[in-house]
Amino acid sequence: DTCIVTGTDSNFQILLYDAKHFNPYLALDNQMNMRATEMIHLNINALEDGMYKIKHFTLDKENGALFNLWRKHHTIHGMDKDSIDYVNRMSFPKLEVYDIDVTDTLTLNIKMITNGIHLIEVKRYPSS
Repeated sequence: DTCIVTGTDSNFQILLYDAKHFNPYLALDNQMNMRATEMIHLNINALEDGMYKIKHFTLDKENGALFNLWRKHHTIHGMDKDSIDYVNRMSFPKLEVYDIDVTDTLTLNIKMITNGIHLIEVKRYPSS
């Protein structure tokens, strides 16, 4: 797993990704069906106390993966306009948005599927 963090103390982004390389002739059904799912527990310490908005985007085999949708709707003659429109509508990352009250430490629990990507935006609300 790889992690990149950028931003400030009160407004930052975390990018997590798990890149694995598979033999393309085997990966689609055999190896990818046996993919590992890992729970990642992130603890972000020394944050200013307060309410934070979390936006969590997930792109993986279960959420927005284009290739699996394309495989399901592709025929020997290609895809018609309705199929293309449907695949375009369904090929978006999952988005979760929520508020969380933080006292010093923010804990995030992330389900990482092989070849998954997670972008988490953390933004502190102004004090009232």
